[in-house]
Amino acid sequence: MNVLSPRDLFLTNFSDWDLSIPLQTQWVVNIKPKEDLDTFFITLKRYFTVDHGMLDYAIAYRQIYKMLGESVNPTSDGLGLFFAKECSLPEDAIELAQLAMDSGNGFVQGKVVSNRSSGNKTLSLKLLETNLDIVDALFRPWIAAAGYRGMAEIPGIPTLKADIQIKQYTRGIADAKPPLRKIHNFYDCMPFSCEGSSLGYGEEKVVDKKVEFFYNYYTYQFA
Repeated sequence: MNVLSPRDLFLTNFSDWDLSIPLQTQWVVNIKPKEDLDTFFITLKRYFTVDHGMLDYAIAYRQIYKMLGESVNPTSDGLGLFFAKECSLPEDAIELAQLAMDSGNGFVQGKVVSNRSSGNKTLSLKLLETNLDIVDALFRPWIAAAGYRGMAEIPGIPTLKADIQIKQYTRGIADAKPPLRKIHNFYDCMPFSCEGSSLGYGEEKVVDKKVEFFYNYYTYQFA
C-alpha cells in the first residue's frame, strides 16, 4: 500500500518550475518613447522656448541618448535600464460599502462594491544618481515639458508619452540564460513627479531618486 507523504508532495511541487519560489532581484526595465529618440528630443526641447527656468540648459541630445540609448536601455533582452534600482508595481483592490436596509430586523446587512481603489494608475521607479543625473537631466525637464504639452492625443502632433516594459527573470538551469518569468507592460506613460536632492557633509552614500509615472493602461503576461 502506498502511503501519501505531505512532505514529499510539498518538495515535489517545489521542484516543478511553475511552482518553485521565484527570484525578486532579477528584473530589467525599458523606457521607450512613443516617438523615435530624435523626435522625442526635438519635442521635449520645443516646450522650453516659453519656460523661464534654467531647465533648457540641462537638456542636450548627447545626454538624452546616454540615458535612453541602447547601451543602457536596449530594446532586446539584456541589461535593461542601467539606472533602475527599485520598482513599485501598482496594487489592485476594490472598496466595499455597506448596503443599508430599512426594517432589516435581524438580517445582517450586505456589502456592495463602491469603487476600484487602484484606479490612480501610477508606476514608481527609483533611479540611481550618477554624475550625469538622469532625474535632473531628463525627468525634471520631461515633467515641465509635459505640463505644457498635456496628455491629449492629437493626430499629427508628436507626443511626450512613452511605453515602459518590466521583465522579471528567475532561476533556470546552471550556466544557462535565466528564463523570462513575467512581463509587465505600461502604455502611454508620462512622468509627473520626481524626488529632489538633499546635500550634507556627513558620510557619502549611493543615492537613488523616485520618479512617478501615470499610464493609460497596464497589462502583464507570463512568459
